[in-house]
Amino acid sequence: MDTSKYNPGAIRKAFQFLVDEYGYTIRRDEELFHNEQPYAFVIEFVGNGRRVSLSHDYRDNFFDFNIIKGLDTQHPNDEDNENISPFIKVFMAFERSLNPQDFQPYNKTCAEAASINAYFLKKYASKILFGEDWV
Repeated sequence: MDTSKYNPGAIRKAFQFLVDEYGYTIRRDEELFHNEQPYAFVIEFVGNGRRVSLSHDYRDNFFDFNIIKGLDTQHPNDEDNENISPFIKVFMAFERSLNPQDFQPYNKTCAEAASINAYFLKKYASKILFGEDWV
């Protein structure tokens, strides 16, 4: 496996600030397998009435990063736009000129893409992460 493309440790490291600065805990942290081959990594942080769900699909090399209002809100749930918000929706609410592709690991390492997402999450979602506001 190409660790520059698929790097769960880089995602954990980029989002450690959720634990250190916002008091979140890790509810789920696992690499998913099919026929003994890894196909995805999922980590979920919980705190302040919020969940941060991070999924990296290895086959498509795609991040599915969401903020979820409510600790028991069903996720994934494509129809719940009221309680589940993709990171990019939060970021673009503040900075419309952002390119959604820049937050994906397509033309960069997993570590670089994770760091970009973490940077913008801290920049624009602090009140959301503390449970004081919502999208």
